[in-house]
Amino acid sequence: MIVLKKERQERILGILNSANKAVTISDLIQAFDVSEDTIRRDLRQMDQKGLLLRVQSGAISNGPDVTNFEHRMKVDTETKIALVKQAIPLLPENGVLIIDGSTTNLRLVQNLPTDFTATIITNSPLIAVETSNKRNITTIALGGLVSKRAESSLGAETINALTSLHADAYVMGIYNIDPHLGVTFVEQMEAQVKNQMVNSSDITIAIATADKVGMRSHFVAAETSQIDYLVTNSTDKSLMQQFQDREVEIVPLSHAQKE
Repeated sequence: MIVLKKERQERILGILNSANKAVTISDLIQAFDVSEDTIRRDLRQMDQKGLLLRVQSGAISNGPDVTNFEHRMKVDTETKIALVKQAIPLLPENGVLIIDGSTTNLRLVQNLPTDFTATIITNSPLIAVETSNKRNITTIALGGLVSKRAESSLGAETINALTSLHADAYVMGIYNIDPHLGVTFVEQMEAQVKNQMVNSSDITIAIATADKVGMRSHFVAAETSQIDYLVTNSTDKSLMQQFQDREVEIVPLSHAQKE
């Protein structure tokens, strides 16, 4: 039976979403009884449309949908709160912290203990407002072009300000994180700012829900080896081992947090 290109590509997405987030070219050739050139052409076109991410052997899911900040604040709320509570003990008190703009990081500052003392540098107007209301926190807000999707300052002005700063720790908002490629984003400017934040900090802490782990996008913000801690609810033992092999310390949800 001949399958039209549009239907075939829709079915490829279905296979990808039900096949542990990855599919190989050889599997697709067998599934559709078409040539390797046809499958490679399909994957190239789908990659260009942002439907998936091509890799050498096939394709992988390109992670969560790109949505606005307000929508993301309503997604996985309980999981994000549980993760940030697990991450808070990693933060050095009386230190200088960079906390960039993300819905998870906003949950982080909202859940800081009332007596937590630190200087917090942020490129997020929302986080700056939140921390300015906390008695023991000094807030430094970074300027720049504010991205409506990320609700964060980006661009050359933000990066230039970061070059004159040095932090004890950086809490990085994550879009995708892969043990081989590292932390990646769909926007180049966002990746560039986060890369400078990594370079301006002694340690980097990544907080990522399971749907972001093992995923890739096009712009690399940090290599895997630059991440010191990964706080996640992922239970994929193989993936976690791959991160540990690259000297990333995994901080899983405790039994109490899961409940």
